[in-house]
Amino acid sequence: MKDYKINTYNEAIQVIEEVGLLPLAPLVPEYPALNTITAPESWHSDTEFDPWKWRTKFSVDGVAGYGKFMKKKSILISRELLPFLRRFLAVLTRLKTGTRRDLYQEKR
Repeated sequence: MKDYKINTYNEAIQVIEEVGLLPLAPLVPEYPALNTITAPESWHSDTEFDPWKWRTKFSVDGVAGYGKFMKKKSILISRELLPFLRRFLAVLTRLKTGTRRDLYQEKR
């Protein structure tokens, strides 16, 4: 995996678009996380370089989804992957609730 180092919101957008899923903190070994690709002193600095402020801006700007999608950890997901995640979560919900509908049937 590429060794990312970023300083700005726009650089973070590029990483999200490239990797698809970007956890805020390490989740998968040897996979980037926002807090490992940014300078520690930038966090909670209340500046334009503060990744903590970016996390909600991504969603507001329509760049990425933000939520706790895996292991109750905060993750940014690219706009491109959001429809797939939505479908996946719908399937999981049906499996958990025992819905007998065809899980792979597309809406008409």
